[in-house]
Amino acid sequence: MPGRLLAVGVSAAVVAGLAVAGTQQALAADVPSPLAVGSWSAPFVDAGLAGGGSPATAVAVLPDGRVLYGGASGEPRLLTITGAGVTFGPAAGAGFDGDVVQLADGRQLVVGGGDALAAPVAARTADGPLPAPAGGAAPVPAPDAGALAGGPRDARVFDPTAAEGSGAWEAAGSMLSGRAHASAVTLADGKVAVLSGAGSPIGGGPVTLPVRSTDVFDPAAGTWTALDPEAAPGLPGGRSLPPNARVYLAPDGSIFYTGDGQMYAPFGQSPDEALWVNQGTLDVATGKWTEKGITIPRSSPASVVLPMKAPYDSMTILRAGGTLLTSPGSYAAVPTTDLTTIDRNGTVANLAGPELRNARWFSQATALPTGEVLLTSGARNDEAITPGVGLPVREAELYDPASNRFVGLASTEHARTYRNTAVLLPNGQVLVGGHAPVGPGLPAADAVPHVVAGTAGDPSFELFNPPYLYRGTRPHIDAVQSGLAWGENVSLITRDAPEITKVVLMRMPSTQHVMDNDTRTLELDFAQTGPNAISVDVPADGNAAPPGYYYLIVNQGSDRDPSVAVPSVARIVRVGAESDRSPALEPMGEDTVVLPDAPATPAADPAPPAGGPAGAPLPAAPVDPGAAPLPPVPADPGAAPLPPVPAGPGDLPVGALPAGSGSAGRRVRHRHRSRSGRSRGRSRERSWIVMGRRPRRAPGGGVAVPGRATVGRLPPDPISR
Repeated sequence: MPGRLLAVGVSAAVVAGLAVAGTQQALAADVPSPLAVGSWSAPFVDAGLAGGGSPATAVAVLPDGRVLYGGASGEPRLLTITGAGVTFGPAAGAGFDGDVVQLADGRQLVVGGGDALAAPVAARTADGPLPAPAGGAAPVPAPDAGALAGGPRDARVFDPTAAEGSGAWEAAGSMLSGRAHASAVTLADGKVAVLSGAGSPIGGGPVTLPVRSTDVFDPAAGTWTALDPEAAPGLPGGRSLPPNARVYLAPDGSIFYTGDGQMYAPFGQSPDEALWVNQGTLDVATGKWTEKGITIPRSSPASVVLPMKAPYDSMTILRAGGTLLTSPGSYAAVPTTDLTTIDRNGTVANLAGPELRNARWFSQATALPTGEVLLTSGARNDEAITPGVGLPVREAELYDPASNRFVGLASTEHARTYRNTAVLLPNGQVLVGGHAPVGPGLPAADAVPHVVAGTAGDPSFELFNPPYLYRGTRPHIDAVQSGLAWGENVSLITRDAPEITKVVLMRMPSTQHVMDNDTRTLELDFAQTGPNAISVDVPADGNAAPPGYYYLIVNQGSDRDPSVAVPSVARIVRVGAESDRSPALEPMGEDTVVLPDAPATPAADPAPPAGGPAGAPLPAAPVDPGAAPLPPVPADPGAAPLPPVPAGPGDLPVGALPAGSGSAGRRVRHRHRSRSGRSRGRSRERSWIVMGRRPRRAPGGGVAVPGRATVGRLPPDPISR
């Protein structure tokens, strides 16, 4: 009987989905410009591996701008984007599906694999190394013998500077408790706390009680300790948390649990799962939990910390979608959101947020340098237990904290419902990948085009170009020092100093299972100190800015309206106890941003593309014949670099990296000004000048950008409500 009900439900979903697809095709003739909704690149894969390799279920951006990614099978890989295109290369080692977190020195720690660490439990012995993955990559060291008792205990570190820059893996000891689907968060002193997780690998045997203890890794010593020595899996002490618990470093230095995780509806993951409704904080000095009250828990929501303002004594977390309650819970995703705030005093407040355009489960939330949040991928129902029947959500959404609402963006070509990823790149694009359902189900990716995702893993990537990439000339960071000490005041050289309205530090992303517990966007106090210079205040301590590598980005436009802000590309800086006056790296310049053509209407999903040879430019979707290029027009004069100007009082020559200017200059949040000093309102005519070319009106009232098809959003599917 349950099978018949499931079949009827799937059939009804397919019929409804096909109807929606037809509606989308009919509505696609009138679509907005990418200036309003952004655009997507064509999907691309690593052509150097059979089938394109493994889906990217864990991804981290390295301090040199390369992208490390891996999955439960296949070897880890490195992806590099330059002005010439995309290059893939090996990151020798076994595949990984654990949580990945950036250490303060730029290495990447991987802990708590989900479906074992690229090898079945039976093959993981202490007598030798793990079997080498396909392709002849070097095996990683053997796990500790205790790893066989429950979930994986072994941890690994990837050093991107080893092997002459090719990178290398090294063992990082063994956690005190084996755990699958763990959550790792960086503490104020640079140590890493690992919480939650199931006591045995999902699918590797009977699921046991969740791991209650918290293990702490000291990168300097390479050792693991128990935060609460009295806690042990299944025994009193510690705290019961769901797998992939959403935890963040709070402003007071404690660890805050939001009440969300992966609940695995509709079957009980733990006999004590009723306790997961309690929000709480963990004191990292005493190892004691403090309950903060009951919330409505969300299973696999999009979760991200919103921008924090100086003095960084309060943080607000957007909790969006997912399914509600612990098991048995519900299969149906919800469009509701919560805004949860915790301050330096430990006070927690939960407010209802705005409604999503689409009910969505397992979507990735990506913080953008404008202060907005991008939501990508996911499904309209929880498919962890019934893989392949998820109804994919293709429309991206953008949350604007200034207006407190979500707006629809362009839709992706590939369905990515479960174990998908997205990370912000230094050039302002967003790399989206993954899709790796587990268990039996429909055998092919996009088994029913634009309706059902299927269970075949998708190794492809897509690049999303946010609307701010279409807003014209971007500001520049001409020079800044590479090491920022807590509490330091540093000089930032920019030819656009009079027009800078916001300076942000963003923790470099590392995500797994649509979860980046270290996400951090800090708006810095600053002042203009000369025609080409501003001074910037670095946060005072690790509670606000845990040690490690960050994007440093400046914005021009409005400091109160992200919808007109234009960010620079990022410089990579290291924040911590020490200052470093050497110049900061800009790993991805504006030349790496390719705004490819995108289809005007959704097309039937092809099999994962074969992709070009390594190093080839991104493939572009077909160009709309009606969008023929117009004759070139002169570039926007505002886009040309300013000629050198004599240094004024308090100013610095470009390239100089002197000590900070202390209190010099006024701390202001001034209006966006042109170089002539006049207020530079963005008229409708000016706002349509995209990359130095003028658009023309497209049939149906849309706007066609020369050389690319019209791109736009579609109304949310009726079945999402």
